[in-house]
Amino acid sequence: MRATEGADRGGMNLWRLFFCCSTVFVLLLLGCASVSQKAQTAEVLAWVNGEPVTEGDVLYQLQVSHRREDLAGAGAIDVSDYVQNVINNILLVQEARIMGLDKTPEFKKAIDDYILRESVVKLHDEEVLAKTELTEEDVVDYFNENFNLFTLDYIVTDSEERAEEALAKLKEGADFEEVASEYSVRGKEEEADIKTKMEEEEDTNPHQIVLTLNALEKTPEIEEAVLGMEPGDRRGVIQSGEQYYIVELVSQKEPDLKDLEKEHVRKRIEKGALEAKQKKREDDYVMDLREKAALEGQLHIYEDVLSSVDFKDRTEEEMDKLKADDRIVAEVYGNKLTVGDLASAARFDKTKEGLLDNWISFKVVNHEALSRHYEQAPELKEMLDSYKKQLLKDAFIKKVILPQIMVSDGILKDYYSEHKEDFVKAPRYKLQQITVKSEEDAEAVLEELKGGADFSWVAKNRSTDANREFGGNLGWKRKGQLPAEFWDYLDSLELGQISPIISTGSSFLIIRMQDKEEGEIPKFEEIKGAVFNAYMQDKFGTLMDDYVAKLRDGADIRVNEKAVRSLEERLRGGA
Repeated sequence: MRATEGADRGGMNLWRLFFCCSTVFVLLLLGCASVSQKAQTAEVLAWVNGEPVTEGDVLYQLQVSHRREDLAGAGAIDVSDYVQNVINNILLVQEARIMGLDKTPEFKKAIDDYILRESVVKLHDEEVLAKTELTEEDVVDYFNENFNLFTLDYIVTDSEERAEEALAKLKEGADFEEVASEYSVRGKEEEADIKTKMEEEEDTNPHQIVLTLNALEKTPEIEEAVLGMEPGDRRGVIQSGEQYYIVELVSQKEPDLKDLEKEHVRKRIEKGALEAKQKKREDDYVMDLREKAALEGQLHIYEDVLSSVDFKDRTEEEMDKLKADDRIVAEVYGNKLTVGDLASAARFDKTKEGLLDNWISFKVVNHEALSRHYEQAPELKEMLDSYKKQLLKDAFIKKVILPQIMVSDGILKDYYSEHKEDFVKAPRYKLQQITVKSEEDAEAVLEELKGGADFSWVAKNRSTDANREFGGNLGWKRKGQLPAEFWDYLDSLELGQISPIISTGSSFLIIRMQDKEEGEIPKFEEIKGAVFNAYMQDKFGTLMDDYVAKLRDGADIRVNEKAVRSLEERLRGGA
């Protein structure tokens, strides 16, 4: 049996990806639940059947509603409304508990998964971020190791045959740039893709590129060739993906430490150096955990089973048989990986050994994270409480509310007929505009127009905005696309009519109504999706309101009005 040998970097990268994905997942799902845990205080704003509504609960509701910024202005928000929303949510959560929705396997798994995700993130914070300190030596070393500059002349073709033809001409003494102009696929999508991939620096020669070593590493086939070359050397034909290259090293320049004095360069280098150091720490830490598991006798790989498995050139029927194979390939802290598990995860870009190493890395990290019991810390407890409430509310909605909503084409058509006015397309206006800087200029322009001057001519000669060269034409616009100062005139102006002087504060405008289209109601088939969404939202809101009203009828709800006003005053004051 083997323990820790052969762990590849793929496992470490996946562990790193786990941190990123878990963080994003939690933020998206909870709308930044950290607001709740940071803002939580002992002040209770209300009681719902004996359960408290805290300031943290209300602040979390504000965050989820994306209304936190509105509180910057006094009187913008009535915090009491949000207190009532929290009360309603608690009533739904309590109802979900009565129904036993917190006892279901799905709920328990979701909680376990959440604890695991947050624990892994916490472990990463403690063992990687907190233990990775960037020094000036790190910055200089990273710069020296990765920022040699390689100037390359190159030809890229989309076929090996054309690349060989180009290489033959070069060997006969033809000019490199002339051959590149004839054979290279410059300007085609293929070259654009590879240039993006290689992080091309700005250059003047259309067939020359300047790359750092850091950028060169992104195309390994070309990197391997270039690192073995001296200035003046040529290599070809090099295949990278579906393209074929001929590369000539023009020059190689050592990094200049003076470049680190440039702020934009230093920021880029510091970012790369820190990421590289964190990556090394991640890799080393996972290796330590694997060795720890092996020493404790908690990591076993059954080489005889692993060597008997081969995914190459297998038919679909053979792969199905392998997916049903329950022989154990490895065990980590009681977790078992079977042949079937490996077969189900098999990918063309991963070997069975790579898949195994990834799995082991995940398991040792997960075990270490859970063993630290971060979920018992107050910070995670509060986050977990918010998450549980959200899960229970969602479970209640799926179990009770959504099944009551009946949908069919007939129902949607009836809804459309009853709410046609809600689907009216906004009117469109075709306008011309003249802009001047002073009210005196505007009055002079208005007099010209009233005297019969052509609006387009005046716009071209007197207007100061970018539309002057088009005779002031703005084209077709809907109300929301136009300045608010125009709105009062849009419906009152007749075709060809000119507005009074309109002040925007910084300039003065006159507009002319060229044409207008009244709002129209699209056909049902054209907006069926929008009708469905509107119907679902309408029915959902009605059912929820009815259900909450019933729950409130028999509930013991007590609001601490003094505490609510105090919170509202502090929020309005920017506290």
